[in-house]
Amino acid sequence: MANQTESLHPLEERQVTADNVGALYEWCEPSKLRYGPHPDPTPGAALQLVGLTVRVDGVRTPALFGDTIVHDGCGQFTVRPAGVTR
Repeated sequence: MANQTESLHPLEERQVTADNVGALYEWCEPSKLRYGPHPDPTPGAALQLVGLTVRVDGVRTPALFGDTIVHDGCGQFTVRPAGVTR
């Protein structure tokens, strides 16, 4: 038998990519854009966008390109790292 909460509020999963990071930023409240070091080793090289930072149970959690953000339908988000299945 399926979890009653799950049937009332189906899970929504979205993988973080460079193409959809802007839309996910709007969808996943609250979230912030996440930047990391640029692969160019030149001193002074700018940072580059690497994903989002999502609040999971009040803790800032990285959601990097390739990771999946899961919304439970009740306002809670979790992050599943790339390569990890349910």
